[in-house]
Amino acid sequence: MILTPIVACVAFASAPLQERRVPIEVRFVAGRNVYIEPGRDAGLRAGDRIVLEIAAGNTIRGRIESVSKTQARAVVDEARDVLVASVRGYAVLGNRDEEQDEDRPEAPPWKREAAPGDPNAPLLRLGKVTRSSDRPAEWSGRVYGRADVFKNLRGAREQSNWLRSGFDVTGKNAFGNGGALRADAEFAMRGFESRFSNNSSSTRTRIDRLEYSWGHNRESSFGYTLGRFLMRQIPEFGVLDGGEFVQAIDTQSSVGAAIGFLPQPLADRATGDDFAAHVSWSRVFGDEERARLRVGLQKTWHHGDADRDLVLSSFAWRPSDSTSLQATLWLDWYDSSERVRPSGIDLTELQVHLSHRFDDAGGVSLYASQLHWPDILRMEFDEVPADVILNEERRNAGASTWHALSKNVWLDLRADWWSDRRDDGISADVRFRFRDLFVERGDVSIGAYHRTGSFLAGPGLRMDWFQRIDLGSLRMGYDLVRYDFDDKRGTLTEHTVRLDADLDLGSRTALGLSLDHRFGNWSRAISGGIFVQHRF
Repeated sequence: MILTPIVACVAFASAPLQERRVPIEVRFVAGRNVYIEPGRDAGLRAGDRIVLEIAAGNTIRGRIESVSKTQARAVVDEARDVLVASVRGYAVLGNRDEEQDEDRPEAPPWKREAAPGDPNAPLLRLGKVTRSSDRPAEWSGRVYGRADVFKNLRGAREQSNWLRSGFDVTGKNAFGNGGALRADAEFAMRGFESRFSNNSSSTRTRIDRLEYSWGHNRESSFGYTLGRFLMRQIPEFGVLDGGEFVQAIDTQSSVGAAIGFLPQPLADRATGDDFAAHVSWSRVFGDEERARLRVGLQKTWHHGDADRDLVLSSFAWRPSDSTSLQATLWLDWYDSSERVRPSGIDLTELQVHLSHRFDDAGGVSLYASQLHWPDILRMEFDEVPADVILNEERRNAGASTWHALSKNVWLDLRADWWSDRRDDGISADVRFRFRDLFVERGDVSIGAYHRTGSFLAGPGLRMDWFQRIDLGSLRMGYDLVRYDFDDKRGTLTEHTVRLDADLDLGSRTALGLSLDHRFGNWSRAISGGIFVQHRF
């Protein structure tokens, strides 16, 4: 039944939309905020749609919110643990020329005759710049709704239903002083049905952003943000309920301070338990700003008791347009009052990422990370045992490459290694992509992979067909996995068939449809979803 809207939309497609896709790569993730490369130089702009390809053929979708010369910040539909640095995908640029021609009114004929003027006067002179506070208020944003259903076709035949709706609105010069107001909120409803248990339902309302910012531009060397927001100077510190103040020292460096409460990174965004104070410093190097160094200090209190003393430093360097290096480290300082750890400085987390692009012929990416559990009172997760805080160390490293074997054939390779105190493992992927070769305006890909986890290991096969149509794109995929568990559960063999449609119903409205069917020796289930979004 969910295919009916897809067929109908394809049948009534009338206005050709020649989309253009630009490869992108994730550099840093903060909740639903994803920082990607490239940026404006590659044609990306705010509002463009992105698709990120994660493990086992799954994708995460989002929209670009802001763009700089070499990077962009996007907001994805949902935060996922598998969305990390080095994940690749593409941005959909659409037909910029057609969009501009539609909105641009026809210029009236020029009627004035040119005055003789002064032949010795300069051809160009400085024009009057309109300050942001003198411009009319401008509102933009999106409203969306999403419905998903999951049905287990075996056993108790459980069914889960999700309904989400929300908005993300920004008002520039909303109060006439040149500032910007932003509100991002979501309402969600979940229902559960089962043959052998009581049905249940729950609702929640979450406010992700409610902020007002001023400055941070050429008109003022000072800027501030108040409310609930993602911190500007050091976004790795996360979301803050409070205020942040940034002062530019010169054209290349700035200092900042922030104070407020840290909301819990959970569904309800509860706040009030953890108070934090921050100071930060940021500097870019060179006329082209190819290098940036940021340092931040964080002090937190949990229910009034001193908790975390954290130093965070991040360095990004682009020696050329095709090469980039980024490294971020978290250092925790512990004193004699800690619950578990001894006094001293500990490297809690380290992330290093290096990538190089060979023009349009491919590229290579390397990454490495290390993670220790911090000894803190703040409850971001269930209570962590003392031996895990003292002894657990998670390490990850990997490499990926993509290369054009010919005009229409691409090869993707990826290998990942992980280890903890109990085990280690290696995962590998190989995939061939055939673009506009077997089908016109379409891609066909086939790949194989092997996964090794803490409790299972085994191979998988993946096939995908991606078709560009006048309204957007269609995608059909098939996955086969065979995982061996390290306990008495034996072997899991599972097939998955996926159907997806991403449709642009005009330049501002998008419709997404999905249908999955999973079946195998342990499971048989079906899931479907619909996503509607309108931008203004």
